[in-house]
Amino acid sequence: MEISERKKQILSALIKSYIASGEPIGSKVLAEILIGAPSSATIRNEMNELGKIGFLTQPHTSAGRIPTPLGYRFYVNSLMDEDLISDNARSLIDGAIKDTGHKEQAVNSAIKLLSKITGLTAVCIDITDESEKIKDIDIFKVAENYYAVVALTSFLRQKAEIIRVDADISESAFTELRRKARLIVLGKPLCELTPAFLQSILTSLSLTELEAIPLINALIGILSDSSVSKIKACGELNLFSMLKTEKEARDVLAFLENSEGLIGLAGENKEKVNVIFGSDTPFKELKPLAVILASYGKKDMPLGKIGVIGPTRMSYEQIIPVVEYVADKLS
Repeated sequence: MEISERKKQILSALIKSYIASGEPIGSKVLAEILIGAPSSATIRNEMNELGKIGFLTQPHTSAGRIPTPLGYRFYVNSLMDEDLISDNARSLIDGAIKDTGHKEQAVNSAIKLLSKITGLTAVCIDITDESEKIKDIDIFKVAENYYAVVALTSFLRQKAEIIRVDADISESAFTELRRKARLIVLGKPLCELTPAFLQSILTSLSLTELEAIPLINALIGILSDSSVSKIKACGELNLFSMLKTEKEARDVLAFLENSEGLIGLAGENKEKVNVIFGSDTPFKELKPLAVILASYGKKDMPLGKIGVIGPTRMSYEQIIPVVEYVADKLS
């Protein structure tokens, strides 16, 4: 679709003004803010044309125009100049997200900060990649009646649990259990760690190893947890101020709780930063919203996506750089 430079300037100025004010924008307002602006009549004609191609709409006959989701999408993809992240935001992010060696701690800090800086609902999506495999597992005794169960993936994601086992486990049973578990699981893609497959570990046990079932159950739990994509969220209460009704906010909360829909949308988009407009998705809960997500991890070792959920009318120029910087810091 070929859009003239003048139409682009008018659309960009209108969207910026609408994001700032929340009020429909008329030709007189645009005539005042556009550099070298044409007449109000010419601007009105251009706005009519932008309406015909679906970029603008008019809430009322006598009102100005507001952007449609299609107009927002064109603006974000083709017209927007991202703002530089402020020194204050950069300093907050640098101070909050540190290389502690604990991914969960870093992710929790990141989504709390994103929600605080943007005033929106922040999310982190832990996506299981089809190429991710179990690199190592181990079970070892850490104290009397206490054992550690650890799993490490090829993307260096680690899950661990320390459990108490009241019954004594013989050295021979423990050694054989550990050997069988490693034999069955090592090198397996996470997507193949189905409940039925994991139960095969239990069925492989002999009578002498049954005393170690609590350890196997702990390992199965860890492996199941590693193989499932998950969503963490922060600032969910912000949805109640973003949306028109309490019901809309609760519907979005239920959508996030279910999680499969947003995980699917995140998995479909492979770019470094994505803006997903709810109106482009099949999910009615997201219709008035937009989701900004940025990937974190290495290019050949993605760990997940982090971002925000906000109203379609939000300051993309300011928010996208913040989301991208947080993702880079996590990486």
